Amino acid sequence: MLMDDFRRFCAGKVEKFLETPGGLLRYCDMGRGEPFVVIHGLTGTYDYYFYTIEHFAADHRVIGYNYRGDPNQDESDGRYEHDDLVDDLARLLDHLGIGRAIIFGSSFGGTIALRFADKYADRCAHLLLHSTFARYDLSKVLRRLIWAFDKLPFNRVPFRQFARIFRRAGMMDERTPEEARFTERQFYSTPYRTLIRRLHFIRDLNLVPMLPRIRARTFLIRGDEDVVVTEAHNSVVIDNLPGIADTVLQGSGHGCFISRRDRFNLAMRRFLAGEPVAPRL
Repeated sequence: MLMDDFRRFCAGKVEKFLETPGGLLRYCDMGRGEPFVVIHGLTGTYDYYFYTIEHFAADHRVIGYNYRGDPNQDESDGRYEHDDLVDDLARLLDHLGIGRAIIFGSSFGGTIALRFADKYADRCAHLLLHSTFARYDLSKVLRRLIWAFDKLPFNRVPFRQFARIFRRAGMMDERTPEEARFTERQFYSTPYRTLIRRLHFIRDLNLVPMLPRIRARTFLIRGDEDVVVTEAHNSVVIDNLPGIADTVLQGSGHGCFISRRDRFNLAMRRFLAGEPVAPRL
């Protein structure tokens, strides 16, 4: 069912490209209504969020895009910083003639969304966050892996080799074999050098000082079994961002936008409509 849904989504979308200082930015533009931007997480592409894109495209103009490090790009050319990812989003909105938009950021994409809401405050109509962080203290083990992997000649993330380790650690959130295959496909599409660069960004990132400046109406949703971005990570955002609303999806992990998609999308829709959202769903 999931793969049938995904194939239908792919058949119905039209991909377009924007030339930026960091290369071609790939995006889709679906639906009509208030603009709604989808920023994907650390790995994969905006396709990973096709259920959210389809849900909101029913009455919004939804833009899903791949920020720098697209699977079809050569990551070896040029250098860029985390702030360049934020500016690229502003360039995309300019290109599409969009002044303000609802900004949805998932996981690492949430850090882009947070910085956008601070740097381009007048362009963020609402801020929707999925299990994100303002800082992330990478373990010594992961730091050593970054150092070691930086020297290896991989082109793509060797996800299949590490999938068993990830699952044993509870880092995957698949409920069916089909969801597992779909997740593998998304992870494996990420250029290896891209992953390393993004991990370097995470290692050096500290957005806590800017959180009190954000004035956009903000909602954060996460799973209660998430071990990738934990409750401690989310709590830093909740405790430091004034007026933020939040909810927890019970019995779900980091991939709740797939495994609990109906509850996930409905909670965000209720928030945007100004309706109360239960603290636990």
